[in-house]
Amino acid sequence: GVGTAMIAPLLRDGRAIGCLSVLGKVPDDPLLGERFGPSEERVLTQLAQHAQVALAGLVRPERSDADPVTGLLTQRALHERLEAELARSRARGHSLVLAMLRVEGFEALREPAHADAAERAALALAQALRAVLREFDVVARPEPGVFAAIVPEPDGEVPPLLVAIYRVAREALEAQGDAVRGLDLRLGYAVFPQDGADSSALEQVARERRVDAL
Repeated sequence: GVGTAMIAPLLRDGRAIGCLSVLGKVPDDPLLGERFGPSEERVLTQLAQHAQVALAGLVRPERSDADPVTGLLTQRALHERLEAELARSRARGHSLVLAMLRVEGFEALREPAHADAAERAALALAQALRAVLREFDVVARPEPGVFAAIVPEPDGEVPPLLVAIYRVAREALEAQGDAVRGLDLRLGYAVFPQDGADSSALEQVARERRVDAL
């Protein structure tokens, strides 16, 4: 026999994501057989509409847990990870450091005329922070001009850690040349449990505190 089919597209936001097809057969002599008619086409169209509704219900909205420029965690993911690390620190009786690095003047750099320079600077800072910290420490970019580091069970005293973070960040910015002239760095930190018992308290202290002797 000769195969024939009826096909209806499946659309999402005006874009084809697939199709719904019904296959049939007609005899070797097409004049002797019935082809799909208008009534069958209406039924197939209705089935396609139902299929689109069902597929839309199965698609979950995507979570944006990664910064598109640096690949670092976003604010929501940072908060969740901080809660998890705090739970481990409580259970083990260990301290935890949350460092917050603000790039002052970064918003002006994000203007369209300097967008490329802003992205290069952000990526350089992300790479520098990732390199100076341990593999299991957490680095995030909760805001375009803010970077955060979660350091559970820090090795040694806190001041040397802060100095190392500030130093590599400063070097990363200076390597960008005149494109980032005028930017400054502000570093704050909080220590669990001294500065707070939960993530919100620690984030507030780390954002408000400023370490000047660096």
